[in-house]
Amino acid sequence: MNMKVIDVSHHQGIIDWEKVKADGVKGAIIRVSDSVGIMDRQCNRNMAECERLGIPYGLYIYSRAASDAVLKREAALIVSKAKGHPIQYPLYIDIEQPGTRNYAKRAAEYFGSLVKKEGYWCGIYANLNWWNTYLTGVDQFTKWVARYGEKPSVNHLDMWQYTSAGKISGISGYCDINECYRDFPAEIGGGSSGGDGDGSSGGGSDAAPKGTVLQLAEQVMKGEFGEGEDRKKKLGVRYTEVQDLINHIASADTGTLADEAIRGEYGDGTLRKTLLKDRYEEVQREVNRKLSSAASSQAQYYTIKSGDTLSGIAKKYGTTSAKLAQLNGIRDTNKIYAGTKIRIK
Repeated sequence: MNMKVIDVSHHQGIIDWEKVKADGVKGAIIRVSDSVGIMDRQCNRNMAECERLGIPYGLYIYSRAASDAVLKREAALIVSKAKGHPIQYPLYIDIEQPGTRNYAKRAAEYFGSLVKKEGYWCGIYANLNWWNTYLTGVDQFTKWVARYGEKPSVNHLDMWQYTSAGKISGISGYCDINECYRDFPAEIGGGSSGGDGDGSSGGGSDAAPKGTVLQLAEQVMKGEFGEGEDRKKKLGVRYTEVQDLINHIASADTGTLADEAIRGEYGDGTLRKTLLKDRYEEVQREVNRKLSSAASSQAQYYTIKSGDTLSGIAKKYGTTSAKLAQLNGIRDTNKIYAGTKIRIK
């Protein structure tokens, strides 16, 4: 068995999942967050679209944990995101953060135990060097190995990430593509059946309203789910993700909301007005200002190519990686993606 599976984050922008499905993709691993501090902006939409179109999916979290305290929070975050959803691939921890090598094996095993305790399948993602150097002996969870070029020789290999420069219909730019050798949807199933975590997904099956997070948030803003405990009860397992979006809209600075609106994260017209509510006027003014400024400026852009580094791009254009990171909202200067367009000045 050899199934084409992609892994995606907000770096792939707004994905046309209907085209992705038509391109023969059999599954997706969707990023939840960069550790516990930065939620992935497209996670909720990507999950909703996969569910709408019947594309089996799992989740992953980029780990920065170097202690049990942080690792426990990362595990709790990904489990909370999974609950109430038809998870048909494992919940993965992405272990590759510089400075966490000595904790890597403990991170994999502790994360696995926490996820398994909640009834989910656990998967470990790392590149081949980390598997061979820091994760030796971690064989109790499903393995996802990154190696570009030749297929890695690893015991119990379930998924191989063979490129970060793949082209998939419906995704502008490049994305990671994997060969999956295990029929996880058949083994895990579409529901939450509890169990010991070795052959079932689990995570609760409370009734919840249908719709994307944006659709539910719009209904909340219209008063259709009430307030306080009444809202919690009516939204069920969807409450946290919907309320998180509403809280973000209420507390984020105007510039952040404007950038998100420009990216299309709040829709257009009436939907945007409803979601942003009392903040609509200030945000829309900032959107108009930013678009006007961008149109009249001499902004210069560069499309990242496979093998590029941020420091190398900075040197080429006479700037610094710190300035490029600030200009493009890049939080980890060691992790950039081929196909992504970044602003140089």
